[in-house]
Amino acid sequence: MKKHLSIPVMAAIAALPLIVSCTKTDDVSMLPEIRIEAIESQDSACIKVLFIPDGNTASFDYAIGSAEDLSAFASGEMDNIERITGNDETEITFDGLNPRMTYSIFAKAYAANGKAGGVSAVKANPRDMGFTAETSYVLDNSAGFRIDMSQNYFESRYYLGKAEDSSAFSSGEIYGELLPETNSSYFAHFFSLEPGTEYVFYAIGTDRRGMESNLIRIPFTTPQSSECPNASIDADIDIYNETYIISPNSECGSITAFVAPSVTITRDYFGTSNDICSTLLLWGSVGWQGARTETGKTLEYTYLTPDMLAGESMDLYIAFTDKDGNPAGVKKYSYTTPETDGSLERPSPVDVEVTNISTAGAVYNFSADETVFGYFYDTVDAEWYDALDMSGQREYFLENTFYSNFVEGTGYFHYGNGDFLWVETTGKSMHKYYATAIPINSNGPIAEGWGETTMISYVTL
Repeated sequence: MKKHLSIPVMAAIAALPLIVSCTKTDDVSMLPEIRIEAIESQDSACIKVLFIPDGNTASFDYAIGSAEDLSAFASGEMDNIERITGNDETEITFDGLNPRMTYSIFAKAYAANGKAGGVSAVKANPRDMGFTAETSYVLDNSAGFRIDMSQNYFESRYYLGKAEDSSAFSSGEIYGELLPETNSSYFAHFFSLEPGTEYVFYAIGTDRRGMESNLIRIPFTTPQSSECPNASIDADIDIYNETYIISPNSECGSITAFVAPSVTITRDYFGTSNDICSTLLLWGSVGWQGARTETGKTLEYTYLTPDMLAGESMDLYIAFTDKDGNPAGVKKYSYTTPETDGSLERPSPVDVEVTNISTAGAVYNFSADETVFGYFYDTVDAEWYDALDMSGQREYFLENTFYSNFVEGTGYFHYGNGDFLWVETTGKSMHKYYATAIPINSNGPIAEGWGETTMISYVTL
């Protein structure tokens, strides 16, 4: 078997008992100790381990064998024992292994005076193909990882941290995020990273026997912002209309953008696999959701929010391809609609003029001044409205009715002020109606935003 230092990447862990040999006069607290962590290997004939000596260690021995070799290693009689001087964390790769076998890795630390601590040991298999993880993408401030679990696993947990978090994650001191059973792939995304920074992605699975898999440990460094596909964003947001000007950098291919209220973005919004990048690129290619532009072009994307809620959190996702058209990654940006402003003056009533009355309606001419953010408008059946007992209705009854109809897609809203013309064509002959407009200011359809309702009556021909 060959062993060498290398860069980390998995293996299933089951710790053997720690054996400590000492005399009655030894100060056990001063004896050196060493921990062993098995980490991921992309090779089914390899096992990678990380030896972690404590500060009392001056050197340590290690070897790989079977569980039956424990006594031989403890007594120093095992043939393939190797020694490392110092107490630096050391990664060792054992290759040329049988992928169907379970191996035991042993280690024993020595103090500067030659006294030895106990033997540490872990059992490990070459790469477990039932639970794997790999890098999906890395951008300057975001990264994604694909986790695959076979039916032998019922859950896993994952975490993005630093190199020093390895043992805390393995022990559960740092728990991370829990991923329930999927029997397929799942993509974990991280959107608040720093450019030019080293990170480590950790994952560990639990099979149906309750045994944990090998620790997956994937180190990476985020590039600088100018070294990967990226974009600058100019956002103009109010409670109804959001406009994003997305300008790509020189590393960009196409960009696809999608925005929605944060509360609607659930774990399954982009499919059970949570493959945000591929999903957005597919949406953009077929023109189903969001907006897309080709290589090097600025994207202007407008999103309308019929709920018109103040202080609502919005998530903007942008999927990038590189200049060759290959998927490069996804980023998420968070925005908030303006908060309610109690100092705003109430909007002025909308002027409504009814002309060109017909057997089915009329032409409505609306005019609003600069205090008006927008207004709901529609035709109200006079027979229904005049029969209402308004004393028994809740406050803002008609206002909220117009608002609800608009949110549900059956009502009308005009964004902005100035002049606007609309034609009613669905009325009945010789029937009384009200041409109605209800204004709001930029606080939206709430108590602080409603203005006075205008209702102009007419009778169809």
